Amino acid sequence: MKGLVALLVLVTFVFLTGVVGAEANSVSIQKYIDKKYSGAELEKYSYYNAIYLNVVGKYEKSLELLLKIKEKYQYSKNMDNYDYYIADNYEKEMKTTQARDIYKQFLVDYPESARLQKVKEKLNALQFLKEK
Repeated sequence: MKGLVALLVLVTFVFLTGVVGAEANSVSIQKYIDKKYSGAELEKYSYYNAIYLNVVGKYEKSLELLLKIKEKYQYSKNMDNYDYYIADNYEKEMKTTQARDIYKQFLVDYPESARLQKVKEKLNALQFLKEK
């Protein structure tokens, strides 16, 4: 039930504020999450917050949060998701070299990931893009 409440709070922020104030909302959300949760729940809701930032176009902040999560939860079973969105943030910022490198390593590190086909498609598309 607690998880549902946190998710509803996050979704409410997304719909009520849109892109304007997204960064401030994310900071507030993360403070709430850090205070209220620990362990796997903290990891999960921090990840949702990073995805929120990605969705509203705050790629640099999303990347920053994902890197913190990845460092804190080094042995997480969700590393493929973190690496996928790290590369996705780089891609959306037109940092194609970094995105390509992470996607290539993804193929090596996570051959059984559900995201494998999508990563292959992204790598194929990125071969035609140049660095910003």
